[in-house]
Amino acid sequence: MPEVFTQNDYINAGRLQHKISHLRKLIESQRMSNERLCYRLEALNMVESIIDAQPKTDVKRVRHGRWKCIGEYEEFSEEMADYFCESCGYVISRLKNQKPKFCEGCGARMDLRTPTEVALDIADSVMMGGAENDT
Repeated sequence: MPEVFTQNDYINAGRLQHKISHLRKLIESQRMSNERLCYRLEALNMVESIIDAQPKTDVKRVRHGRWKCIGEYEEFSEEMADYFCESCGYVISRLKNQKPKFCEGCGARMDLRTPTEVALDIADSVMMGGAENDT
């Protein structure tokens, strides 16, 4: 499975280079000795070269979605269900409760949950915590 990155794992190198360029102009406009000016500009050049040396990656924003059950049935003695992707409308048929983690239609990561699911998880964790404290 490919490594999954979050938004915080990447920076916009072009925007960072622009800010460094702005900082360079600000430093050059300051009244300071040539030695201090050269030292600061050299530090900026080093930062720019580090940024330029980093490998470039094609990054897409991760789309998130949720499967919605639109029907249940039995097929060959197996409990089946049809699920609808709330992001793109793609429909799949799978064994009941065996939904894929990603939509085959739009690629959305199916990790969104309904408020009811969140509340049930909280209730389960509270009950599990209470059961542990009783023993």
